[in-house]
Amino acid sequence: MHEILCGNLQPDLTILLDNDVAFSVERARRRNQKHKGSKTEKGAARDENRFEQENRAFFGRVRHAYLAIADREPQRVQLVNARGTPNETHAIIMEVVRKKLKI
Repeated sequence: MHEILCGNLQPDLTILLDNDVAFSVERARRRNQKHKGSKTEKGAARDENRFEQENRAFFGRVRHAYLAIADREPQRVQLVNARGTPNETHAIIMEVVRKKLKI
């Protein structure tokens, strides 16, 4: 599908944020509970929890598929451990970008 839509166009850098599946799903569910009933800019109720309703096996398969891409394309995909604080993760991402841009 990618080849049909994009041809040979590939990003120079893809950052894959890796985290524990259970932690990520729980964080998303807490976020959705916090925003439950809030409105989007267009006035429609938020419906972000559809994806989080999937079971852990689903998320495990998705994670492994992304990790396989990272293994297959290490020159493009940089795996970032996202288990730290937002500031720690941001600092890691900035270092990855700096290295890629050679700055």
